[in-house]
Amino acid sequence: MTTSQPLASRFRAWLKNWFPTGDAETERDFAAWNATRTFQTQRLSLFLGVFVYSLFGILDAQIDSESTSMVLLIRFAIGAPLMLLIALSYRANRSPEDLELLVTIDVLIASLTIVWMMAIGTETVVETYPFGIVIVMAFASGFLVQNFRMAIPAQFFVIACFVGVYLVRMPDHYYMIANIMFVVTAYITLVFANIVLEKRARDSFFAIREAERARQRAIEMYEDAQEASYAKTQFLATVSHELRTPLNAIIGFSDIMSKEMLGPIGTPQYKEYAADTNHSGRHLLNIIENILDMSRFDLSKTKEAAEEVPLDEAVRTAVRMSDTYAKAKDVKIKVRTPRGPVPTVLVDETRFQQVLVNLIDNAVKFTPARGRVTVSWKLRESGAVAVSITDNGIGIPQDKIDRVLEPFTQVENAFSKTNEGLGLGLSLVRRILEAHGGAIEIESRLGEGSTFYAVLPAARVRSDEPDNTPGPAEAASEPIPTG
Repeated sequence: MTTSQPLASRFRAWLKNWFPTGDAETERDFAAWNATRTFQTQRLSLFLGVFVYSLFGILDAQIDSESTSMVLLIRFAIGAPLMLLIALSYRANRSPEDLELLVTIDVLIASLTIVWMMAIGTETVVETYPFGIVIVMAFASGFLVQNFRMAIPAQFFVIACFVGVYLVRMPDHYYMIANIMFVVTAYITLVFANIVLEKRARDSFFAIREAERARQRAIEMYEDAQEASYAKTQFLATVSHELRTPLNAIIGFSDIMSKEMLGPIGTPQYKEYAADTNHSGRHLLNIIENILDMSRFDLSKTKEAAEEVPLDEAVRTAVRMSDTYAKAKDVKIKVRTPRGPVPTVLVDETRFQQVLVNLIDNAVKFTPARGRVTVSWKLRESGAVAVSITDNGIGIPQDKIDRVLEPFTQVENAFSKTNEGLGLGLSLVRRILEAHGGAIEIESRLGEGSTFYAVLPAARVRSDEPDNTPGPAEAASEPIPTG
């Protein structure tokens, strides 16, 4: 008993894995799915079965002339009309269980009427008509999708009736054992085929069901993520408002105090403190703006935007916006204009300006005093345009080049960093360029400097044939006038 239990459990587990089943609800779902999937084929097969069954009536007169009238009566007055009635009753408005029952009854009628013909016919009929039963079984297994739980008992009942007729009609006939073995073997083979066909259908059903559940889970997760994103945006908007109000007051009052607009401050050190407070307040406000910018970035609007912007104007505007920061760090910014026509780019102007300003500010940030930052552009053979921002700053280690494009990532760690910021600028640049169908490319050598390329695809560029031959402007470039 102790050995048989684990074997029985293992067998049940194997059987369940090989032939998947479910609870009552799952079985109902499978029956409905199977009925929907096979309805048209099933209905056509039922009408075809009536035709084939009736067609074999031609052989009745050839096989047995003595009992032809009775055999034809059974075939055409009972069997064929009942089978036709079932075919006509097989409709889409019936439940899957009713449809399965109709198919089983149809097979029973065809088989039992043949057994009936054997019971009243001559010995020739008894010897020959077992092939008819095998044909019915083969037709049922090949063309009709049956529920094997109904089909197996029904066909077993037919075999029992067939064997009973044989034993009564021809107990000592040498054909008896051969025909019985032939029909039983065919029965076992076709039952196995029926099980295999249903197993395949079940495998498909459970695979589709699992895929549907996975899709539903993905939809739910997406909706949850959307809700979380909306809640995050609302939270950031609220926090932004709550932080900006006191920050503006801090920045404004500290600016008045540091510039002594309302009169001199008694102690000079207080003036320094006010300037530090003003600087820290502006820095904190800038961080808040960056975080909000990342959270509010709308990919779809950027993709749809298509304003024509002359590239040289966009570059020079960005340089002017970054010049104050560069002067504070004692870094010179130069613009090198290639010879040839100036391309016009189709972009979201505000976002593209943000890309250039972020890249220039990033280059200035990591360039030491008395360093230089060079901005230029080039039309590539593919038709794409690449705006390059080159610095002679600290550079980036090769193993960290990909990481600097991730949010909240910087080359310096939290303990050794000498520059302020959260590391959101390059991540935002990448997102904006990708939304335009472009990309950001980086070339860098540690200790020598870096070059960042803001690349826009050919579809975003309007220009004549590119001419990248170096011109006088490249030979002797001057810092851009800042007024």
